[in-house]
Amino acid sequence: MRRIISVFSAAALTLALLVTVALAGVTEKKLRVDGMTCGGCSASVEHALKKVDGVMEAKANHGSEGTVWVKYDDEKVELSKIKQVIADAGFEVVDK
Repeated sequence: MRRIISVFSAAALTLALLVTVALAGVTEKKLRVDGMTCGGCSASVEHALKKVDGVMEAKANHGSEGTVWVKYDDEKVELSKIKQVIADAGFEVVDK
């Protein structure tokens, strides 16, 4: 019985370490973006960001205060690059 518990404990520890390593460089940011006035604007920002190596997810909302939520691997792409991609798509990132 102790051996079974020991094996399960080792497996759980290994899994925890793998998850930690896999998520080590993952960052999530919410950015305020001016100029998005419609769903097409939001879609173009999302499309541009999803083409960037290291960006895992991107969601844009053109509502009363345009926002972009982005999940990315900060070991592959810097936030400055993400902001530049949004600017190149024709929108302004508002730094808080």
